[in-house]
Amino acid sequence: MQCLRHVGRCFASHSPGCGPSRVVSRVTAWMLILLVTSGVSGQTVDDAQQREAVAHFEQHVRPLLSQQCVSCHGSEKQEGQLRLDSLEAMLAGGESGPAIVPGDADSSLLVEAIRRESFEMPPEKPLTKTQIGSVIDWISAGAVWPDQQPLQAANRPITEEDRSHWSFQPVRLPPLPDVDDLNWCRNAIDRFVRQRQECAGIVPAPEANRRTLVRRVYLDLLGIPPSPSEVRQFLDDDGPQAYERLVDRLLASPAYSERWGRQWLDVVRYAESDGFRQDAYRPHAWRYRDYVFSTLNEDRSFRDFVAEQLAGDEIAGDKPQRWVGTGYLRLHLYEYNQRDVFTQRTDILEEITDVTGEVFLGLSLRCAKCHDHKFDPLSRTDYLGLESFFGALLLVEDKPLATPAELAEYTQQRAEWEASTADIRAQIDEIYAPYRKAKRHAAVVKFVPELREIADKPAEERTPEEQQIAYFTQRQIDWEYVGIKLKPEDQERYDALEERLNTFAQLKPREFEATVSVTDTGTEAAVIPDPRGENPQGILPAFPQVLGGQRAVASPCGDVSTGRRRELVRWLIDNDNPLTSRVIVNRVWQFHFGTGLVSTSNDFGHLGQPPTHPDLLDWLTRYFQEHNWEWKPLHRLILCSSTYRQGTHHPDEPDCLAKDPANQWLWHWQVQRLQAEQIRDSMLLVSGHLDRALSGASVKAPSQRRSCYLRVIRNQKDAFLGLFDVPDGVNTVAQRDVTTSAPQALALLNDPWTLECSSAFARRIAARCGGDVEAGVQYAYELALGRPPSPEESELALAFLGIDAECAEPSGDEITWDDLAHVLLNSNEFLYVD
Repeated sequence: MQCLRHVGRCFASHSPGCGPSRVVSRVTAWMLILLVTSGVSGQTVDDAQQREAVAHFEQHVRPLLSQQCVSCHGSEKQEGQLRLDSLEAMLAGGESGPAIVPGDADSSLLVEAIRRESFEMPPEKPLTKTQIGSVIDWISAGAVWPDQQPLQAANRPITEEDRSHWSFQPVRLPPLPDVDDLNWCRNAIDRFVRQRQECAGIVPAPEANRRTLVRRVYLDLLGIPPSPSEVRQFLDDDGPQAYERLVDRLLASPAYSERWGRQWLDVVRYAESDGFRQDAYRPHAWRYRDYVFSTLNEDRSFRDFVAEQLAGDEIAGDKPQRWVGTGYLRLHLYEYNQRDVFTQRTDILEEITDVTGEVFLGLSLRCAKCHDHKFDPLSRTDYLGLESFFGALLLVEDKPLATPAELAEYTQQRAEWEASTADIRAQIDEIYAPYRKAKRHAAVVKFVPELREIADKPAEERTPEEQQIAYFTQRQIDWEYVGIKLKPEDQERYDALEERLNTFAQLKPREFEATVSVTDTGTEAAVIPDPRGENPQGILPAFPQVLGGQRAVASPCGDVSTGRRRELVRWLIDNDNPLTSRVIVNRVWQFHFGTGLVSTSNDFGHLGQPPTHPDLLDWLTRYFQEHNWEWKPLHRLILCSSTYRQGTHHPDEPDCLAKDPANQWLWHWQVQRLQAEQIRDSMLLVSGHLDRALSGASVKAPSQRRSCYLRVIRNQKDAFLGLFDVPDGVNTVAQRDVTTSAPQALALLNDPWTLECSSAFARRIAARCGGDVEAGVQYAYELALGRPPSPEESELALAFLGIDAECAEPSGDEITWDDLAHVLLNSNEFLYVD
């Protein structure tokens, strides 16, 4: 049991480390209580320090106390007359005085106990160094406790008020509202938007001009600007459905998935490395990225998309490419030399649960990991019920991308090769055996005895949990095998045998391409312990109480899977689930407009913001459901609305700003800075260097491939993309930061890569226009900004180039376009979308 069973008793003892000299008087303790509860702290800290202290407590200390202390030192049970469920209780202490001294960790008896200097607390399993450090840091910073409510040890009841929260309500189909300005409305979206505008006394901005619209929709859907010929194609189409045809053409482009797939990868914290100190590269991770792109290009249902990511191994059947979707479950961090494998397993299962809650439900589940959620109606049992869906998860490396029939044929051919080479391979194994034995011993001896026992146990005798543990121990053992160096005589013998083995190469079947995936531990799952000890079978898969609370009844998939994840998928993609479809519809809106109808896209709970247009969100959600949960019909509806087509400038801007400064009623288009990948790809495109090749393994920078194909290493962000706020793949990112910094400007001005793009852009201008300087200026503007220069801009550009506008002849040396190209690539109009 993980609890500080005897902390109170240790405080009552008078052993050398815990004598009277270490005890703070109760008078002092109550003075501290008065100071804390009256809002006065021993040290004056500014707001930033206070926020940091509160965040540290909520993220590291509160969960630790709830998980390891409160069951024995809470409201129901107080071993040693000690409670650790509130700051007041800690300061009051047990029989011998306060448990902590705020600001002085070394004088705090709790710290002495968890350090095991005189006692062993918790008695059965010590806290990790990180956990001990968190407690010490908390006490040293003054033991900030943001509220005076005791930690909860029991599940909170679900009330009707809880269930009435807007996001837990069924999705409605509201009627289209009546509006006065019906002529402005192109589709249902505009009716809902215009209704709110009319209530606020606001009129929408005029529609953007056609050049602005074509550039906007290209950058929005494809992530790159249109070429001059593509702009001309749209301008020359004077039919009434010209814009709609443009939208359909772009939605059919493979570049659509490269742009919108990258948006999804932000949300699921996609990366191609392990994280932590080693941060090893994951050679198969890119296949999940390509899976996302191909799914979007095919416009397959979001239902299938969800199902294949969470349970592709259980439902994909003989379609191996769809197994790749389970790469979502392999995006977790991994520490290659973590000896505490039990904690490693738990951390990974919890990370998957946390991210799944945010990605698909828009709920911050991690706040209910160790105690009931403080603000949302989510209990710790709810959290564990969702985690239990992943309780049987077993990670798989190098899963062949082959159908059952292909695998059967391969197995037969492989058996023929193995029979022909059995003697040779046996001799090779004999050479390596003593080396592997020594390496295995070196790896296993680093584990605690319990882990050694699991590692040595035959696979068929392991429990489900032991199978999961053995996966991690075996990875560390396999790591030791890498780079075994043979003795000279053994190497000579091995080389000879390897040469003989190669003569049978024609019999050996070709290996299939492979990916990382998951499976289950079989038809039984590892037990998720009941923290209250009421259910010896542990916590079984169940849905949150506020969303029905049904116990999931999973049927095994053959003899290899529990079917639990398949049941989770069925619940998530049901039209009656009030969250899944609402959350993705809101994300799509956010990716188009910069802000969602719910601005907190990962938090539809009480700490998140309510929707600005609740009826519109529900109407769009029902539209999405009725169109088979497909993205492209939703894109088309949004892009073709009058709301989307508005310009950035409004003739009555001061009045509108006074009524709606945040533009929540959508009375004009909000200017957006291009994202990091859009900036880089646009510069490559304009320079003529962009490699438009699709899919495939990721490449290292520098490269001319689109940014979505660059390697994503968690601890080594691309230097250019990192400056412009590209995520690091450690946490889910619902909405990217948009920062403005001096290094960004310096990179655009002085970075060698930027200067090379400018020079290549200049060479394109020179090659196209020769000695016609005015034509060169026009072409430069059209390439970079999607429009010709105004007469004033043209005159300024000629002067910048040292040309007399009246004769347009070079003065002095031959014209070089590098500086003008560089200026255009640094202009706000290039870096922002209107």
